[in-house]
Amino acid sequence: MKTKLLFASTMAFALAIGQCKAQIPNNGFEDWTQDGNYVTPDDWATTLQGQPGPYFPVTRSADHYPSNVGMYSMRLENDPSFMPLGGGYGMAITGSFNFPFEPAFPISGNPTNLYGYYKYNSVNEDTAFIKVVLFNNGVEVNSGNLLNDALVVTSTVTDWTSFNVQFDSYTTADSALIWISAFIPSGMDDTPNGNSVLYVDNLSFDGLINSVNDFQDASELSLYPNPANQAITIATDAMNTKNASVQIYSLTGALVKTVPLMRDNQNVDVSGLANGTYVVTVSDTESISRTKLVVQH
Repeated sequence: MKTKLLFASTMAFALAIGQCKAQIPNNGFEDWTQDGNYVTPDDWATTLQGQPGPYFPVTRSADHYPSNVGMYSMRLENDPSFMPLGGGYGMAITGSFNFPFEPAFPISGNPTNLYGYYKYNSVNEDTAFIKVVLFNNGVEVNSGNLLNDALVVTSTVTDWTSFNVQFDSYTTADSALIWISAFIPSGMDDTPNGNSVLYVDNLSFDGLINSVNDFQDASELSLYPNPANQAITIATDAMNTKNASVQIYSLTGALVKTVPLMRDNQNVDVSGLANGTYVVTVSDTESISRTKLVVQH
């Protein structure tokens, strides 16, 4: 039986707008689930299955970036001794490893870029990539060769580095898939050249994630009183309250409170929170909005 590991997650984004409609599942790699003798990132399929250890191609790493956002990154490592097709390359994909590709998560707003952070230790000229595939009504709208709409890393990048993948021109998309690999498998019998390692963190369609403080208040979300000491009232304007919830995060990215949102102008008890500044996030089936809260007893 899989046992859910509880870790602090962060939903803080550096956005040009306050509402994020094109959400990437587990984009900061904060949420992992125990599966036998390894942990696997939630909402991502990996090449972990069947690996007895001590080599695991995808692992949770405390080496993450930015340092003040979240706690973990995803680490992907190749091992040529397990090849070919023996799970010897570090690989992860949203959804599942189905070919041809299938939509993995819904999007809206027609994003044009994928942002994030990475670093890579390339051994014997291995190449890594981070690829995006967009769909509309189940059909790829940016189809092309493997390296279209992808970050391709051909050499060692020692320090955490930001990236920005600009998508090919398209009209509209309703879903997407992201594929990350520490090795480019261009053929069935290809093997990695060495034990290359790729780290990836904080993916976003909306801009680089820099800090929990680095966002603008969303017009769709307001709360009062602010500062507060006992309870706040959440005013969600035109947001859909069906399947909506309220999450409150500390400035270190720790989730300190979560409650279902049942109606507009709902009260949320904050009397148990310590004095300080928090990020309040309201998410429904289509969007996420956030604003700041100051607790002052």
